[in-house]
Amino acid sequence: MNAMVETYGQEVTKGANEKLTIKSFTMMCVIGKGSYAEVILARKKDTGIIYALKILKKKKIEQRNQKDHVRTERNILVRV
Repeated sequence: MNAMVETYGQEVTKGANEKLTIKSFTMMCVIGKGSYAEVILARKKDTGIIYALKILKKKKIEQRNQKDHVRTERNILVRV
């Protein structure tokens, strides 16, 4: 587990200034769906590393008045 955390930390540090877009990834499959988002398994094209991407649907977030919840979730993930 520690090796995985160290590798992840190195990847984040290495690519911190890199601009990522949806085109940077190859979508593999849907892991899960919720009321305003879906999580997709994706492989980063240049490194081949597999990530879970959460794709949020802005219109549904606004309709359901979930802005604060989404912002809180983001802040928690940044700290982790």
